[in-house]
Amino acid sequence: MALIFIEGFDVYSSPETELTPGKWDSGSVSGFAFFPTGRLGINKCLYLFHADYMEKYINNIGSFVVGLALKMPFSPAGETFLEFYEGGIANFKVQLNTSRKIEVTNAAGAIVGTSTMALSVGVWYYIEIKANIGNTGSVEVRVDSNTEINATSIDIMNSANAYIDNMRVRGNTAGLSIDDLYLLDTTGAINND
Repeated sequence: MALIFIEGFDVYSSPETELTPGKWDSGSVSGFAFFPTGRLGINKCLYLFHADYMEKYINNIGSFVVGLALKMPFSPAGETFLEFYEGGIANFKVQLNTSRKIEVTNAAGAIVGTSTMALSVGVWYYIEIKANIGNTGSVEVRVDSNTEINATSIDIMNSANAYIDNMRVRGNTAGLSIDDLYLLDTTGAINND
């Protein structure tokens, strides 16, 4: 594997001035984004609210794994927390529905997979997503190492190319805490799955 990006949010104090420029390439954060205590009770995490997002540009990867810790302080309003783009066009999204279940939507916006597990409010979960971009692509979602979604032969290529060049992490109207994020590709013989 090649580690593409890693972020723990431990060194920041002001999201508006420190997240961009910095490790993140772009974003939009309001006065409601801040850095409370992280998921292990130490250091920090990023709290995003409403339409806040952080964006990382990526060098064209077609197969990848992304992981992040996620905690909801309140029940969500059914909004996206991860988006994957190529050329400014969304290929697929990962969201929380109003029942606190994870959903994956394909390139056309249709739901292609829903977790059976409803996430609890106020609890940290570690979510990992493995994706292969394509018109017959696949997305696997794990929550705390348990497979919750395994969608295959799905269209998660909405642009002309079978890769992503941009990842967004989003807040929602209920707010989200995010910590310990990583992105890697699937090259090499170890840590590639």
